[in-house]
Amino acid sequence: MVLDILDDGGPVGVAGFSLGGYTAAAVLGARIDADVFGSIMNRQVVLPPPPEYPTLADELAARLTADDVAEWVADSGRDYADERICAGFLICPAQAELITDASLTAITAPVSIWWVGDDDQTPAETNALRYASLIPGATEHCADPAAGHYMFVKDLPGADLIRTRVGTAAADFFRDRLRRSPAS
Repeated sequence: MVLDILDDGGPVGVAGFSLGGYTAAAVLGARIDADVFGSIMNRQVVLPPPPEYPTLADELAARLTADDVAEWVADSGRDYADERICAGFLICPAQAELITDASLTAITAPVSIWWVGDDDQTPAETNALRYASLIPGATEHCADPAAGHYMFVKDLPGADLIRTRVGTAAADFFRDRLRRSPAS
């Protein structure tokens, strides 16, 4: 989600959950390490399948030629930073282990990172907390130490409270950061 709070072409914020959290980081300047991505695409490193798409790796292997894989790997380290983005809000962001340290330490926009304590899809230790430790000035917050990853998208007990807490924090964050942005 990209947010222009004033809807006037002024400062823009970005927010994302899970893979969308990685995407938000990418438009802030996070870049994939092409060597790591290449190891995954060439099946030298095997990752657990995503529960939403458990056959993804096998389908890609059957569909892609060696040239396709080489092209994907070559493109994987591209810079997707968008200079219009002035602030980022990442919720249970994914892919942190694929991101270069240098690209995370180069992010200058304010970033707020939210995570949950019982996340079996994007564990905070290897994802949210890695982003938070490398992005200068990033803040990190645990939305709930007992909640799981899907608390944000499924109708689970307590989900409304957690989503309201994080949604309110996002609105406050963007209201504050986008109004104070140098671009405004």
